[in-house]
Amino acid sequence: MGFQGWNAFLARFDVWGTPLDTRSSKHTHLDLMGTYYYLIRAIYKTVPNRDARHITKILMRKLSASFSIDNTTIHLDGLPSAEKADEHLRRYHLKSNALHRAAAMVEHCETAAARGEGLEGAPVTALKLISDCRSIPKPVGERILANLEKKGWNVCYCRGEADVCIARQPDIEQCAVVSADSDLFLHSRVQELLRPNPHNKSQLLVFHKDDLLERLGLTESQLMVLAVVSRSDYTVNVRGYGLARNHKLIRTLSPLLPTSSRLISNRKQKSHWERVLEESESILDQYFEHVDTADEDQFVNAINIFWYQKETLLPKRKAGFQRRSFNPDAWALEARLQKARATLEVRRATLELEAAMASMSVSPNQPQRLRRDRKQDGTPRRRREDLSRI
Repeated sequence: MGFQGWNAFLARFDVWGTPLDTRSSKHTHLDLMGTYYYLIRAIYKTVPNRDARHITKILMRKLSASFSIDNTTIHLDGLPSAEKADEHLRRYHLKSNALHRAAAMVEHCETAAARGEGLEGAPVTALKLISDCRSIPKPVGERILANLEKKGWNVCYCRGEADVCIARQPDIEQCAVVSADSDLFLHSRVQELLRPNPHNKSQLLVFHKDDLLERLGLTESQLMVLAVVSRSDYTVNVRGYGLARNHKLIRTLSPLLPTSSRLISNRKQKSHWERVLEESESILDQYFEHVDTADEDQFVNAINIFWYQKETLLPKRKAGFQRRSFNPDAWALEARLQKARATLEVRRATLELEAAMASMSVSPNQPQRLRRDRKQDGTPRRRREDLSRI
C-alpha cells in the first residue's frame, strides 16, 4: 500500500523514475509480497488448489530478467506488527464488507436467472467484489519462498514486516530496494528504490533519494518529517493536511541548530544519521506549533518505524482476524454466480428454440417424417421417404 496519493504527488513534481534496462549491479533486497502480490494473487485465484511450484516458475522468469541470483535477497513478511494493526483491521473490514455485498449481488443474480430476467452488469460487479475478498494465504507465500530457496536464491523469513526488516540491513545504504510500497523509500537509510511501473507491471522504475530531494526541494530531515506526518499504513494524517499541504508547510521549516561551542562540538562528534534525526525532531516540534490540532501521540508508530526501524510484533493469538482467509467463501460465491449465468443461458436458449418453432407452426413433438413444411413460394418440400428412394 504505502502513502495515500504518493504517485499523484510525485507526478506534480515530474518525478517518474528511470526505467531499468539492465540487471541491477548492486546487492538488492526484494520484498516478495510488496513487489509481486498482484501477480501471485492473479495466478493463485484462478484455481483454488494451484500448486506453489507453478507460481514459482513464473516468478523465476520475472526475477531472472531483472536481478542476479547471487546479489538478490528475497524477503517475506512474518508476524504482523502492533504499529500496523489498525491498517490490518481496516483491510479486514473492507474484505468483509466486500464479501457481504458480493453475496447479496450473487443472490440477486440467482433470482433473476430463475425468472429469466437479464443480469446486465451485476455479474461483473459481483466478480470484482469477489476478487477484492481474495488474499494469498501465509502458507502459500512460505512454500513459494522455500521453492525459490531450493533454486538457489537468497531468502529471508522476516520476524515481522518485510519493509522494516529490509530497512534494518547494515549495508542498506549501498543496496537497492525493490517494492511497490512507497513507504519503504521513506525509511531513513534507504537510498535507492525500484518500483514496478503502474502502467507496465513488467517494467521497473529506479528512484534515487538524492533526485527526489532535489525535485521536492527538501532536506533529508524534512523528508523524514514528511514521512511521519503523512497518511500511511502506520499513521493517519491530521485532518486537512495531506501530502501536498504538509510538503508546503515543511519546506518552510528548518532545524534549530545549537549555538554554544560545546553543543556544536558534541554535534560534530555524532554520525550523519544521528545529526539527521536530531534535525528531524526539531522540525517535527515546529510542525506541532503550526498545526494546533496535531496530536503527537498519533505519530509515535510512524516515528518508530521510519526513523528507528522499531516494531512490536503481535502474537498469533492476537492476530487471528488478520490471518482469517475469505477465499473459501469467495470461491463458493463465484461457483454460484457461474451456475446462475449458466441457468440463464439455458433458459434463454430454450425460449429462443420455442419461439423459432412457434414461428414455423410446427409442434416439437411431431415426428420429422410426418412434417409437411413448405418453401417460401408455397411449394411442398419432398418428404424424407421420397428422398430416400432417389
